[in-house]
Amino acid sequence: MSRRAAGWLGMALFVSLLANVFLGSVLVARMLIPDGNDGQRGRQSFSQSWLEMAETLPEPHRAEAVALWQQVRERRGQSRSEARQAVYAALVTDPFDEAALQAAFAQMREASTDRWATYQAAMLATARHLPLEQRRAYVEQQQRRRAERAERKKRD
Repeated sequence: MSRRAAGWLGMALFVSLLANVFLGSVLVARMLIPDGNDGQRGRQSFSQSWLEMAETLPEPHRAEAVALWQQVRERRGQSRSEARQAVYAALVTDPFDEAALQAAFAQMREASTDRWATYQAAMLATARHLPLEQRRAYVEQQQRRRAERAERKKRD
């Protein structure tokens, strides 16, 4: 290899190294620097934003609302997981059991209905004690999110 080619190769490797260090530092920074959402990336979950609003309420309303939102979190994953497992089990029966699958789907619908009833009870317990300004701010935030989501869908 000529001295000139070795020089170009060295320069190319150096530039490549710099680019990799830069990209690596960007990725590390994204993981280490919180974005104002308790270190969680992306948008805040529905129940998380309501839980935070519930925590601003005066006692005894705060305790009631926070307890309901904690119940929402506990039941959310559990009911969906159980219903999903029932559907999976029904799908792999041999011979295929249509009645078992229909029952599993019914269990899934019931779990969804129960989950939404729990959400709504917690929202009611929180919203009834929130000032109008805070409820308005929440609605405006949700409307902005929907508009942003619709705009992203148009672009994609």
